[in-house]
Amino acid sequence: MRALHKKILVLALSATPTFVFATNGMNLEGYGATARGMGGASMAYDNGLAGMMNNPATLGFMQAGAQALDLGLGFLGPNVKSSIGGMSSKSSADKFWIMPAGIGYATKSGIYTYGIGMFAQGGMGTEYDSVPLGLGAGTTRSEVGVGRLIFPLTVDVDPQLKIGGSLDVIWATMDLQMAMTGQVLGSMMQRGAGANIAAPGEATGSLAQSMGAMGINPNWARFDFSNNNDFIGDAKGAGWTGKLGLAYQINKEFSVGATYHLKSYMSDLSTSNAKLSMDVGGNVQTLTGDLKLKNFQWPETYGIGLAYRPMDRLLLAADIKRIKWSKVMDSFNMSFTASNAASNGGFAGKSLDAKLYQNWDDQTVYSLGGSYRVNNNWTLRAGVNLANNPIPSSTLNFLFPAITKSHYSVGAGYDFNKNQSINGAFIYAPTVEQTSASGVTTSHSQTNWEIMYSHRF
Repeated sequence: MRALHKKILVLALSATPTFVFATNGMNLEGYGATARGMGGASMAYDNGLAGMMNNPATLGFMQAGAQALDLGLGFLGPNVKSSIGGMSSKSSADKFWIMPAGIGYATKSGIYTYGIGMFAQGGMGTEYDSVPLGLGAGTTRSEVGVGRLIFPLTVDVDPQLKIGGSLDVIWATMDLQMAMTGQVLGSMMQRGAGANIAAPGEATGSLAQSMGAMGINPNWARFDFSNNNDFIGDAKGAGWTGKLGLAYQINKEFSVGATYHLKSYMSDLSTSNAKLSMDVGGNVQTLTGDLKLKNFQWPETYGIGLAYRPMDRLLLAADIKRIKWSKVMDSFNMSFTASNAASNGGFAGKSLDAKLYQNWDDQTVYSLGGSYRVNNNWTLRAGVNLANNPIPSSTLNFLFPAITKSHYSVGAGYDFNKNQSINGAFIYAPTVEQTSASGVTTSHSQTNWEIMYSHRF
């Protein structure tokens, strides 16, 4: 009976595709140790060079003639478990270093502030060693990393109004080892052929047609492309995007900010080291070839923020932003083409296009935070980050549980002198549980932190 429960768990959990996750969907809940200590609120005050990621207009709050250097290190600690039928599995991917969380340089010359920076956008992974029982040997895992190289420029229109923008080089890498039942793969092919069958997606292409014509119905199938690098995945893609922003100092107490982040324009993530394995009647055939993850993009985001300084030592900030996941996470599209290797037999040169639905909702994020300067050296911070869960139960996957909603943060900064400082933030996301359409209950919590060293010249 225990073996049967394990098999039921495996089949249910393997019915949908995998991704990886961060905190606000696939985004970090904030960027830069200062902002993360304040719940991610960042749009209307000087939060250092992380403004390149948050709102480039805030770089204009730098002092005239100043130069700045920031270097950050981050850590993500997810705790993910999934269960069904009294059995549970825990992801062993629970420690992720973000190096660098952010690094940047900027200078202010006259009315212009400009520089360069590199920041981690988001990404994490899950790994289940025990899940693939009955679905072929090997680990089921996923790992994604997304980063940006940023070129910001901010202009002081007048002493109060700052406008800014950035041109961003963006890249993404992915590892994926995903097993699915033959029933799932077969139903995808039938749907692709026009049958009215409830399925997680569609599968088309000459390879799918050949399998159908030959009457091949695998017990299980497995996509596999992965390397041993802890920081760069096997499939890679790159492109560009950008941001616009403004910040306005209304008076000594109040400032406001607004920003718009464009959707990314990245190439397909591709690898020539992909494998597609199928178990047909107990015989496993593994095809080798090229795989593309088509049109994987980062969503457009827009938001506004307010900062209030009722006294010199106290700062309060609040942001609201909208992340348009629905425009980029409607489906997960992979295209596998078998190479002309002799081992691929009659499938050589044929392709399989797999579409697995995601149907994410847009996400609204509220960030509230405050900081208090205790003395000439120490500053204390606290904040909260609240968002809706963007993943519907119908497409929730145990390898992609980006379902966290609330984040609570504390932070502190220490000024060694007028030129050097260090800031840190600790973030906790309480456990959220959600049950998928296939009856799998997944829970997800996180414990994260970031440290950033800053030098002002």
